Amino acid sequence: MVDSATRMSTMARIPAENTLTISHVRDSAELAERLSLGTSAEGMEKFQALVVRRLHFNEETCEKVKEALKKREESNKSWKKLELRNIDGDITAAISTCVAIDATQEVKLVANNTEISNEGWMAICEGLRCNSILQRLRITTTLEGTGLQLFVEGLHHASVLQILDFSWSTFENDDAVEALTLGLRRNCSLTELHLMGCCLKDEHVAWIVGGLRDHPTLECLDLNGNKCGQASSFALAELVSHNTHLRKLDLSFQTGNERLTISLLVEALHRNCTLRTLDLSNCRLDDEDVIILGRMLCECKHISELFIARNKITDMGISALARMLPNIRSLRRLSLWGNPFDDQGAQALALGMSQNCEIEDVDLFRNFFCSDKILLYTHLNRAGRRLLLTEQPIPLGVWPLVLSRANEFKFQKASSATTSDLIFHLIRGPALFESR
Repeated sequence: MVDSATRMSTMARIPAENTLTISHVRDSAELAERLSLGTSAEGMEKFQALVVRRLHFNEETCEKVKEALKKREESNKSWKKLELRNIDGDITAAISTCVAIDATQEVKLVANNTEISNEGWMAICEGLRCNSILQRLRITTTLEGTGLQLFVEGLHHASVLQILDFSWSTFENDDAVEALTLGLRRNCSLTELHLMGCCLKDEHVAWIVGGLRDHPTLECLDLNGNKCGQASSFALAELVSHNTHLRKLDLSFQTGNERLTISLLVEALHRNCTLRTLDLSNCRLDDEDVIILGRMLCECKHISELFIARNKITDMGISALARMLPNIRSLRRLSLWGNPFDDQGAQALALGMSQNCEIEDVDLFRNFFCSDKILLYTHLNRAGRRLLLTEQPIPLGVWPLVLSRANEFKFQKASSATTSDLIFHLIRGPALFESR
């Protein structure tokens, strides 16, 4: 699987220089010395994230970590992120130490080779109950029914937790999926749920999506890398039709025997007014599917990003979509890379872009005969070409903004463009290419 440019997260990436990484420490004394870097006055200002790798947790190491977390908490300099990766020893104590203290906004626990015991899940549950600043929790492990049943009790009472991420986890059985579904029905705080790479079966995805149908706060659902098919399609259609908060839906890289039924999803989108980003990359879409999506985009005024990369869309499908571009008004970003179309489809796309003033980014990845022409249109759109096509007179104060944006772009064929050149191209389009 490949992450698209829309890949999650609402939390900003923390630069490496602002991350304190502790790995392969030999004893508690060395651990205390390393942790002191993050609890000093200078360290509290510099370090925003703490990453602990390959550490054996025992009573001594837990106490050292707890002391460091407490110092940050007392100084109101909480970590933005705490990551425990490939740790061993007393996992339950480690979890209890790191989740229960109000010292971090995000906890990431990667336990690929270590199962979390029932006591560990209870510690997480209790931590969620009492933690007042933990906004994001990511756990990568094997998920089984009993453990998740304990976890969802904490999820029910987690009033500040916004992002739950089980990406790359393995759901051991039906009981685990049922437990999570029940927990999602009872939760009232999550804005994002990430289940990327879990290889969930079609019916399991349908159960989970069914649990989110009436969720009051969910804005982002990431199902990248599962096995959505017919059952999932019906459940997703219900979700899109009824959920009034969902803004981003990632259904990319589905690997099941059945394909998503695009017609069901599109029908639901006609009844939805909140979804902004839809990712259907690598879902084996064909020309007929993209035509259905294009018609939907002509009628729906809320989809601003559509990702349909690495599908089976040929020149015929791209040409059909291109003919609809003049009537598509809400779309700002379109990803088409990795589809088996050629210069014929790209040329049709360029012609369609000449009559579309809204799309600001077309991701083709490879160079076509007319790629620079498409690029110029997207640049002009970002500069404000749509303003010139309105029937209302353009306020004089808007022109400096439009021209300053246009002047930022270095066109391959017009790198020395004057202000008058830019105005001409904004009005007429890429005339520099007309001689081709």
